[in-house]
Amino acid sequence: MGDHPSAEEFESFFRGSAFPDINKKIVRHLLATCSSCTSFLATIGWDGDRRERLVSLVTTDPEDSLAANEVESPYSYDEAFDRATRACFEEHRPSLPRPLHLLLDDLHDELAAADDLPVGVEDRVPDPKVIRSLIDRSHAVRHQDPKKMVYWARVASRLATDCDAAAAGSEAQLSDLRARALGQLGNALRVAGRLRDSERALAAAESNASTGTGEPTLRAELLGWKASLFTYRRRFGDAVALLDEATRLCEATQNRPLLASCLQRKAIALVFSGEPDQAIRILDRAIPLVDPGDKRVLYAAYHNLIYCYVEADRLQEALALFPQTRSLSEEIGDELLNLRLIWQEGRILNELGLLEDAEAQFSRARDGFLDRDLAYEAAVVSLDLTAVYVKLGLHAEVRRTIADILPIFSSLRVSRELLASLIQLQQAEDQTQALQLIRALSRELVAGPKLPPSV
Repeated sequence: MGDHPSAEEFESFFRGSAFPDINKKIVRHLLATCSSCTSFLATIGWDGDRRERLVSLVTTDPEDSLAANEVESPYSYDEAFDRATRACFEEHRPSLPRPLHLLLDDLHDELAAADDLPVGVEDRVPDPKVIRSLIDRSHAVRHQDPKKMVYWARVASRLATDCDAAAAGSEAQLSDLRARALGQLGNALRVAGRLRDSERALAAAESNASTGTGEPTLRAELLGWKASLFTYRRRFGDAVALLDEATRLCEATQNRPLLASCLQRKAIALVFSGEPDQAIRILDRAIPLVDPGDKRVLYAAYHNLIYCYVEADRLQEALALFPQTRSLSEEIGDELLNLRLIWQEGRILNELGLLEDAEAQFSRARDGFLDRDLAYEAAVVSLDLTAVYVKLGLHAEVRRTIADILPIFSSLRVSRELLASLIQLQQAEDQTQALQLIRALSRELVAGPKLPPSV
């Protein structure tokens, strides 16, 4: 049956709702032995005997001839419902249904590891609404916690794999649900730096989407996620081509938030390909499309625009945008975003020649990332710090800083050529050569995982 009661409607029902339309909808679903609703009741502690007792309480009237599929019967449920409610609350007092977000919290507590789900989890939460909520949870933590982003996306994709067409609405809608869950997983793995796993998940998402409804929004999302992976693999031209197609889909469906996201991704690909001025023009188009209430997305746009301004040597414009971006960061109250902004401030100060101030900000950002076990970010910021030491002529500090970050990059399995460049930088005596090496290394690394803020 379609139009299943929500968790909130079930809660209202068991509390003794005064809204007969809601009550009748729930009773009809239970009379029709709706699989989705009975599965939901099972997740909140209603065993088979209790569910059967509830149904029998509303079907004991000898004049009740409602068949399971006769949804439009003129039969009045009022007396039957009153009888069921009194019996339920006077004799059984069932546990109230858990709101959806609390059910997800409980689920999170029960799952011991991101890589392995306990047997039976899929049977307890098969509802597509739960899967979509898990996808949303994964997306919501993209700026703060890549591990949690992967975690929630993996749970969503596992549950989507075991969801059935009846619950999803149709085979095509089930394919869409699985594609969206796998796409979110692929994007999360990309943010976490697991690019090969990301590629496999996105390929599986595209495969599922090919048998889906052809929904343009889903197609645009998949193109955007794949384009971000291409950017991280430095396939900038391919990324821009995919994002142009995604942009056309967003424009045709008038999906402003997704259009803003696709444009931001395109700007990132352009700035890393050496086109900061073009990237700035794209961001100028994207920012007015962002919902002002979505502060994290707006922050990411401003952060990326400041980055582009610095790359384009348009420092006055970067400085002019900085107070607005700082204010947003303070409103959000996320220390990780604040660390990224401190890093950006160091880049501006470095370009302005205020080297001691730049050193202080880079050191703050590096230490903050290390405190949060974000070794990659710490290592990339350390390259900027090394550039300051080179300009200040502090050769011992250059060698010490490179020695500190070499093990980090080695553990991240970067290319041998990059590691060789780091060793060459450690031994470089000429300032011009050292700065050229740092710029080349930074271009290679900054397009990698987690930098800049993911959209």
